[in-house]
Amino acid sequence: MSIVDVKADDDDYEEDEDYAPTPSSPPRPIGKTDIESCKKKFSKNCGDQIFNYIFKNDKKFDGNCCDELMAAGKVCHFNLIDDVLKKSPEFKGKEGYIFNRRGEASFCLFWFLID
Repeated sequence: MSIVDVKADDDDYEEDEDYAPTPSSPPRPIGKTDIESCKKKFSKNCGDQIFNYIFKNDKKFDGNCCDELMAAGKVCHFNLIDDVLKKSPEFKGKEGYIFNRRGEASFCLFWFLID
């Protein structure tokens, strides 16, 4: 298994170049094509590093992978995480921890500013 699979809650959606909801619009369901498009935004190496950070408790991922994550955008990242959770029963019951790690990964730029 590689990169994160996510679908954010309504409150997690923010403006993104691919999706900018109005306050009254419901979140756009993400389809298989969107998931595949999101996966293509990550190299295999970075997909693996980010996946291992979120799902396997690795300490960090490198700066290049942070750049890829920022370029992919929060909605794409969150939808990839949710997709993994839906397809992988091994993570059942660990959603809170995984959502916390998902959020931490979104702030990876700060890791490099304070190091």
